[in-house]
Amino acid sequence: MEYGSSEWLAQRFDHPHVTAAIHCVMEEVEYAQTEEAKGLNYRITTERQLIQLLRPSMLRHRLTIRPVAVRWLRDGEMTTKNDSVMQHAVLAVTYTLTHSPEQGEPSDVSVEVVGESADRMDKAAAKAMTMALKYALRQSFLIETGDDPDRYASQDVVSYANQSEQDKTAAKCIAAMNEVGDQPTLDKYLQTATHKKGLGPRQIEKVNAAYDENTRRIAAGE
Repeated sequence: MEYGSSEWLAQRFDHPHVTAAIHCVMEEVEYAQTEEAKGLNYRITTERQLIQLLRPSMLRHRLTIRPVAVRWLRDGEMTTKNDSVMQHAVLAVTYTLTHSPEQGEPSDVSVEVVGESADRMDKAAAKAMTMALKYALRQSFLIETGDDPDRYASQDVVSYANQSEQDKTAAKCIAAMNEVGDQPTLDKYLQTATHKKGLGPRQIEKVNAAYDENTRRIAAGE
């Protein structure tokens, strides 16, 4: 039977747990073709390609995926190498994969991925969500594309301060958070820190971790 045909899709399978269903999809889907990225010098696998590739197998094994939580890591402006100002969004998105057998209780597993994008208008968040879904699908099912998605830089390279300056800025934010004694002030520090121009995703992740740790410290009265 041909993959994705009506006859093939007519066969539906229940599994003891969602991980077993994921395993079966991984057996059926191994590789995704890449295509030339318009205006760029590298190839990509699009969201459309991944959905078309995975959807038949996910249907067959009664799997669904949905976003259940979104955290903003960065929402602001950035400057490209051509001095253009773009809207910049970095999101941490949690997706839940659920297996719903015809008989028995559903089971699920969640995965959190980071999506980052920039747009000259108002599409930065939407593009970041698309990136997050692509990585959630690729990483959950270990889809090979024959290329390293991190090998090439974007054509619009952000003019951040150098890495050491980003680390210094993040360290100052974290040090200030460690001295705060109440939650409202800590919340203000986090908002200020995550909107600082020049902090990259790695530094923002460190600031968020410091915020979580200090939230626990304040709640415990330490």
